[in-house]
Amino acid sequence: MDENDKNLKELFAGLADESVPFNFEVKIQKKIEERIAKKKESNELFHQISFAVIIAVIISAVLYFLNYKYFGLQINNLKFLLTDSINFTGKIKSMFSNSLSLTWLIIGLNVVLLIFAERLISEKLSRKEKE
Repeated sequence: MDENDKNLKELFAGLADESVPFNFEVKIQKKIEERIAKKKESNELFHQISFAVIIAVIISAVLYFLNYKYFGLQINNLKFLLTDSINFTGKIKSMFSNSLSLTWLIIGLNVVLLIFAERLISEKLSRKEKE
C-alpha cells in the first residue's frame, strides 16, 4: 500500500456507521414491499373492474339477443316505464300483468342472485387463501 491508500483507509475507518440510522435497511425494504403490494392491489382492482365491465357487456348482448330472437319486446310497449304519473301500484301491476315482462324480471333477479353468490364465494375463498 502506498501513502494515499493508507490515508484513505484511515479516513474511511474514522467514519462511523452512525451515518445510517438503525434498521435503515429494514425500513427501506418494508417501504418497497408496501409499494409493491399497493401496486399489485391497484392492478387487481383494475382487472376486476375491467372483468365486470366485459361480463356486463356480454350479459347485455345476450339479453338483447334473447329479446330480439324470442321475446320481441319494444321499449314503446313497456308503458309502465313511460307513464308520467306517480301511480306506482299501476306501474307494478302492469309490470306483472305481462308475461314477457315477468320473464325478464325473473332473468334479472337470477342474474342478481348469481352475482351475489359469486361475491360471497369469492370472499370465502380469499379468506381461506389468507389463512
